[in-house]
Order: sequence, then C-alpha cells, then structure tokens
Amino acid sequence: MTNGAMLLLALVLQLVPLISAQSVHNVSVGVEGSFFSPQTTSAGEGDIINFIFGGDIHDVTQSSFQAPCSPLPGGFSSGLMGRGPDFSLPTLMWSMTITNASMPIWFFCAATRPTSHCQEGMVGSINPPSQDQFQQFQNAAKQVSSTPAVSLSVQQ
Repeated sequence: MTNGAMLLLALVLQLVPLISAQSVHNVSVGVEGSFFSPQTTSAGEGDIINFIFGGDIHDVTQSSFQAPCSPLPGGFSSGLMGRGPDFSLPTLMWSMTITNASMPIWFFCAATRPTSHCQEGMVGSINPPSQDQFQQFQNAAKQVSSTPAVSLSVQQ
C-alpha cells in the first residue's frame, strides 16, 4: 500500500465515527392537537431535528426558559406551516442541526388562533436539564397572560 493510500485510509477511519454519530430525531407538530410529540428530545452535537407539520397551522419559535412564550432575540422560527384544513396537501418539514448539545433549546408554537397555542402548553425543549425543569417551563407557559404577536407568514 502506498503512503498516499495509507493516509487516505487513516483519514477515512477518523471520519467514520463522526458520520455514524449523527442521529435524526423527528418531532410531530400539531398532528393530534396543539402539542409537540415528543415534547422533549435528547440530541447530540451534529444531530438533526426534523419538525414534521402534519396537522393544522403551527410553528416552532425559539424562546428562553425565563420567557417561554416570547421569541428569543436572534433565535430561530420556522414560520407558520401546516396543511390547514386540506389534508390532501403534502406534509411539510422544517429541520435544524444541533450545534451546541450542552445548552438546552427551548421553543414554543407562536400560533394564536383560536387561542394562544403556547398558553395552552404547546412548548418543547431539546436537551432540557431535566424533565422536572421542562415541566416548570411548560407550567410557566400556561401562566403567561398574553403571547406577543409574532409576524409570521403561512407556508403551505
């Protein structure tokens, strides 16, 4: 085996653990009501989270633990997505890649019709410190008196 082939083989063997370590996690959004399923996900660095919008109009907007129903400045938002009342339309998906698995990611649905989905408890988390802390986050969302208006357009 030549030195070049040995170097290439060594490089490939170093990359295999990185490639195989990546996982894909699917989160259903509003399929059977106003909730994320699962509500919490444990994900590693480089993992992909697919939010699958199989139901009515919902969204995924990043928030903070301290303000569960308010968009995090500089955070992500999928925009409103879903099939609406026409379930013959294709299911939409929005994806994100985890870049820092050591930090929890808190999110909520910013849809407000017929009522605030966040205040109904439609919140979720990626890598929450504990299920108890997620429960505190969800309970805090249910206590919010109003969800700030978020400028979102519907994607179908």
